[in-house]
Amino acid sequence: MVYSELENRALVAIYTEISRRNCCELSHVEVAARAGVSRSTVRIAVKKAEKAGDLLVFRRVGEGDTNHMRLPKAHVAKFAT
Repeated sequence: MVYSELENRALVAIYTEISRRNCCELSHVEVAARAGVSRSTVRIAVKKAEKAGDLLVFRRVGEGDTNHMRLPKAHVAKFAT
C-alpha cells in the first residue's frame, strides 16, 4: 500500500506506540498531535492500513472508548528489525 507523507507520519506515530506498549490505544486526536497531522488524516491512514493488512484494529463501542490497534503477526518481525 502506498501512503501519503502525512499518512505515513500518522502510521509511524501509531507504530512507535505499538513498539513501546505492544498496542496502541491512543485516540485519533492524540495520534494527530504526535504526528503533526489532522485527525482526518489519521482516520484515513488507519482505514487504509487496516484494509491493506498493515494494521489490526479492534473497535471499541462506547463513548470515550478508543480503538485498540496492533501489528499483524507477519509484520511484527519486520517492524522489530
